[in-house]
Amino acid sequence: MTGQTLLARTNETQGRLGEMARKRFNVMLDLDLIERLNAVKERLGLSVTEQIERGARIWLQSTEWPERRPETARASMKPPIARPH
Repeated sequence: MTGQTLLARTNETQGRLGEMARKRFNVMLDLDLIERLNAVKERLGLSVTEQIERGARIWLQSTEWPERRPETARASMKPPIARPH
């Protein structure tokens, strides 16, 4: 982020029935990113929030974060049960 401090504040919000739980999350962005997001909003009618959400999801999918492991791998990672001798 070119030396700028990332500021974040979260506030819990109530979602309507059937919606995912959401939190307000504020960040500081570089001015050129904001200008480009607003240009896309004007051209395509896609809100800045939606653009940022889509970008975050694409980024997380591309990095496979959090890493998804098969259930068998998780089970094998559990420590053995201590048994009396």
